[in-house]
Amino acid sequence: MRRLLWYLPVVAGLFLAGLFALYLLSPETKPSWQQRLHTHFQQLVAVSDQQKHRLTDYLYRQVAVAEALVTAPQFQMDFKALRKLGGDVNTQRYLELEQRMEEHFVFLLEGIYDMLFISPQGKIFFTVKKEADFGKALDDPLLKQTGLARVIAQAPQATRMVSFEPYFASAEPAAFIIVPVGVQQGYVAFQMPINQIDAMLRLGDEMGQTGEVYLVDEQKRLLTSSRFMNAGEQMAVKVNTLAANAAINGERGSQIIEDYREVKVLSHYQPLLLEELPGIHWGLISEKDLDEVLAEYYLEEEDRLYAQLERTLIERQRSTYDGVNVLTLLPQDVKVDMSEYQRLSLLNDQGIYTLGAATCSVLTALMPNEFVYMAHVSPTDRIYRGQASSEMNLLEQMLHKIYYFELPPARRDQLRFYLTATHTESLKGVLRLLLSQGVRPKQLMIELAPQARSVNVRVDAKGRIQTQWVFESGKDDQHVTYVNFRSLLMLLLPQNLQAQN
Repeated sequence: MRRLLWYLPVVAGLFLAGLFALYLLSPETKPSWQQRLHTHFQQLVAVSDQQKHRLTDYLYRQVAVAEALVTAPQFQMDFKALRKLGGDVNTQRYLELEQRMEEHFVFLLEGIYDMLFISPQGKIFFTVKKEADFGKALDDPLLKQTGLARVIAQAPQATRMVSFEPYFASAEPAAFIIVPVGVQQGYVAFQMPINQIDAMLRLGDEMGQTGEVYLVDEQKRLLTSSRFMNAGEQMAVKVNTLAANAAINGERGSQIIEDYREVKVLSHYQPLLLEELPGIHWGLISEKDLDEVLAEYYLEEEDRLYAQLERTLIERQRSTYDGVNVLTLLPQDVKVDMSEYQRLSLLNDQGIYTLGAATCSVLTALMPNEFVYMAHVSPTDRIYRGQASSEMNLLEQMLHKIYYFELPPARRDQLRFYLTATHTESLKGVLRLLLSQGVRPKQLMIELAPQARSVNVRVDAKGRIQTQWVFESGKDDQHVTYVNFRSLLMLLLPQNLQAQN
């Protein structure tokens, strides 16, 4: 008996450890919505601080290299010699000096696009690239409104920096590090392209599909590229947001706001000021779409949230039916049969429709003014409850075609999805599929009528969706729920959060 007694503490310990593990895995111990938001904001702060450190280190390093080069005796002698030649590029002496300067440029100035030599009078008498600014004076109409001209006109005695702005000679945004040469000998302007800083701020998947970090200047222009627009478009974008205004005013903070796309985001903002380098007055902003955070939360808490969501859907049924009584079909319209999807270009005078969806579901994917996809999904499809082993996966096939053959990632958030059904049997599967494929809650509309016998759906050539519900004759409970999934999901969150948003 004594031999068995030593097992008792071990068994008791294992039992208690098991209870503790069950406690950790219980729903009550999962992070709340507020805790998840806090975690996401902490991530934004960490990324922003890391990128700020990288940026400031990079800029100071560039300045140090530029100043070291300009203060070198041999460089100053070559600068004076080139200035005396006055841009006469056809002499042997000029070619020798040019070769030496190009060697400096190639081996010492990594990340510098061009090097401009400027006389005290504002004449650009040497450049490495020999672009359209070579030989011009800073009072030339193409140059006199630039930050470069304004700073040189002040005759600075110490290193200055000009922030990024469109620059005609390079046809792209440029910044300049301006270093005085000797005593009133002139200036060297080191031209910095935006692509180096752009590459530093570009994120991979560590911030999800919508996370980004970007810079704004004092005029609240977007300096670095956005994952939501084509390269080179950013300087035309004004970021007149709470985050941009606060960062430019020297404030730091984190809030849920509307960004420059008028999209709700989690935003962290802070100023980027370099006291030793006048001319840099930027705002550094890191953001992530609230919709992506909501989608992640729903997928992680799917079982609990879906039960609440389904009840809320039924409770929110409208008391009046406002669908169309007669669905007008045209001979040229495209018909979608059960267990298939079809595509229609909205450039033609056609519509697309499906009829008699009773136990089936209809999912419409609309890209305004371009195209529409419609799928008539049968109960044997994988998205239905109890059909996890089904080989039919119509919606995944349709999404794959849209995402890989129709739209680049930057435009996918413009898609609009409409789920139409007389039941909720497919709703859970549709939500899981769409959200896991990157569809945001705001992109999905749900139209539901459990009392209806079937539904007919048509989309016309202008992208207008017409729904005809077929009810049992004589029944008065002709109620329809029509709601945006994001709005529905927000109802399940704490009331104080809804007030903030």
